[in-house]
This record gives sequence, structure tokens and C-alpha cells, in this order.
Amino acid sequence: MNTKVKTKENKAQNENYTQNQAKKGISLIVLVITIIVIVILAVAVILTLANNNPIENANKASFQNDLKAMEEEVNLYETDKYTEANITGGTYTPTTVEGENMVDMFPSTSNYEDKVKVENGKLVIIEEALSEKEKEWASEIGLAAGGEVANTPVIPAGFEYLEGTVDTGYVIINETDGNEFVWVPVEDFSQFKRGSFESTELSSSYTEPLNYNGTTASQSEKDEYNAMYASVEKYGGFYIGRYEASNNGSGVAQSKKDQPSWVNIKWGNSMTNLNGGAVEKARAVYPDSISKQEGEAVSTLIYGVQWDATVRWLRKTYNNPDIAIDSTDHGNYNTGSKINTGSNETYKLNNIYDLAGNVSEWTMETNGSYGRVFRGGNYFISGSGFPVSNRSDAGGPTHSDVGIGFRFVLYIK
Repeated sequence: MNTKVKTKENKAQNENYTQNQAKKGISLIVLVITIIVIVILAVAVILTLANNNPIENANKASFQNDLKAMEEEVNLYETDKYTEANITGGTYTPTTVEGENMVDMFPSTSNYEDKVKVENGKLVIIEEALSEKEKEWASEIGLAAGGEVANTPVIPAGFEYLEGTVDTGYVIINETDGNEFVWVPVEDFSQFKRGSFESTELSSSYTEPLNYNGTTASQSEKDEYNAMYASVEKYGGFYIGRYEASNNGSGVAQSKKDQPSWVNIKWGNSMTNLNGGAVEKARAVYPDSISKQEGEAVSTLIYGVQWDATVRWLRKTYNNPDIAIDSTDHGNYNTGSKINTGSNETYKLNNIYDLAGNVSEWTMETNGSYGRVFRGGNYFISGSGFPVSNRSDAGGPTHSDVGIGFRFVLYIK
């Protein structure tokens, strides 16, 4: 009996031992798996930190914000100085200063007196004083080295820098209404004229301002064109609406993202009455007036010369294939449906959205004594037949269409 009992006890002990060993084996496997998961997570965290480098990103953001603040202070100072000279009849001389004297004039530069200076009225970096990273960060927001032409457009009063560079699209935003614009550089002013995308002259039937076939533009029309033209020559470019114009709900045009493009809007009431349509809406955003000061922005419907200048600039970036000949891949074409402004990143050209496709856009250009001209193509037609450079006569000034909208631009007083 004792032997049998012992045998049963031994058997039970063996089973318990086996079960314990199995449990230990399972626990060991779980432990190993847990360790592997922890290692994988640790590696993922390390790689994420290595790629994102939060410390470097924070330093970059701080450095660029400081540069923007200094640049804004210098720009405001120069704008006031220029305005005062014009009011008093004096001579405007752009500021050139560095070191301690610069800090006295521009307190925001106090921590950067060895890294930046003001040259010909522009904030520029002192290249040899910056690290490679700092030079790269400065370049991203359009600051050039001392001794070079500062690659920073004039920012109109009431606006601030948002993002981009002159080469990739220098974007500003209005501090009050949030409208966004992109700087279009005009490097060769001799090319700032109406032309095809090859920059050759068009037939004389295309004209601006409105002075063809015996219909003479009013003096205000001529003044606007001449002021815009002189501004582009003086400042080396102009600002184009980043987005197609949309309606803010109260009949006011805006240049904002993710809004329905304003279509079914006529150009104006007639050849000589420009109210009631795109021309009037464009001008009303930032209207010209006697009280308008130097350095402030004036809005207009885009002129044909400005559209051509924009296309010439874009061709430098999008030339394979030539976007002026075929814009198929760069706009909302042949879809049968209009999209909201800026809703497709594929249709962004140097930070300008939907210039090709989506809706065609009214311009100040005319064809003969009656025809109003729109540019580009829209969602009904092809990007090869109606590329961004396309110029078409839409009919008279009261014509409206679901495929035609508009875009407004800025020139600086």
C-alpha cells in the first residue's frame, strides 16, 4: 500500500513539475517577446527623434522667428522713412548700418549684431558669422548674404511673412483679414509686356488699359495701369493672389484656402462702366485712395502683363514638359467638377494654387473694343488645349459662366 501511495505521489509530483516547467517556459517566451517589443519601440522612438530632431527644429524655429521679427522692424522703418521723404519732398536714402549702431536703430537685432546687418534698406545675413545650418535656415525664408542683393521682397504695410522663398514662392498674409499672396519676381523688366508664353508681342487687338478702337480709357484707368507698372519696375515684382477669389458671404472677395471659387460673375457692366463684376470686386479689397501711403498695398484684377510674367516665372520650375504648353498634371482639368481653392496640393505652382485649371480667370486685358479676356483653363476642358498660358476672348463684359472666376493681385504704392 505504501509503495502504491508513493507511486501516486511521485506521479502527481512529476505532473506538477512538468506543469510548472511548462508555465516557466511560457513565462520565458512572454518575457522574451516583451523584451523584443520594448526594443522595437525603443528603436522606433530613437529613429523618430533622430529624424525629427526636436531640439534642432526648436532652434530653427526660434532662429527664423527672430530673423522675421528683425526683417519686419527694418521694413517698417524703411517704409516710414520713404513715406516721410515723399511727403516732405526730401530724398530717400536706404539705410546701411551694422554692429552697435544697428542695435540702437533696430532693438530686435540685439542678439544678432555679429550675424546680420542692414544693407541698402534690407536685412541681410553676415555669411561668415553663421553656421551652415543657420545659413540654410536663413535661405529658407529668403534672406541673402551681405554683399548680395537681398532676396527679400518688400512686405506691404499690414501684411506679414508666412512661408516660402522667392524661388519657391514667397507668401505673405494680411494680418487683419487673412488673405494670402505670393510674390512674383520680375527680374527682367523689359519683358514685362503683353505677350504669348514665348514672350513675343501679340496682335495689337489685345490691349490694356481700355483704349482700343476709339474707346478711350478713363484717366483713373490709365492711372491704375501706370501706377501698377511703375510699382513693378520699382520693387522688382508684384503679389498675386495665392488662391482664386472666393466670396466671403457678404459679397467681398477674398484669397483664402478651401473656399468655393467665385464663378458666374461678370467682368463689369460695360466697356466704360467697370462696376458690378470682377473688376469692382478686386479693387474693393484694398482700394486706392488719396490717404493711401507709400508702402501700402492696392488690389486690382490681374492684368495680362502680370499673368504673362507669372507664367514666365513658373516655366523655370515646371518646364519638363513645359507647363505653358501642357498644364494637364498641374490643374483640375476635364473632371466636370469644380474643387475648393487650394484643396489639391498637386495643383500648387510655386505656392500659387489652381492657376492652371479649375476655373478660368478674368483679366484686365481686352480683345478689340468689346471682348473681355480670360486666362488659363477650367474643369470642363483639357490642360493641353487650355494650359496656364491660354488667352481666350470670353465675349462682352456682362458675360458670366460657371467656368470663369477671377483672381486679384497687389501692387505696392
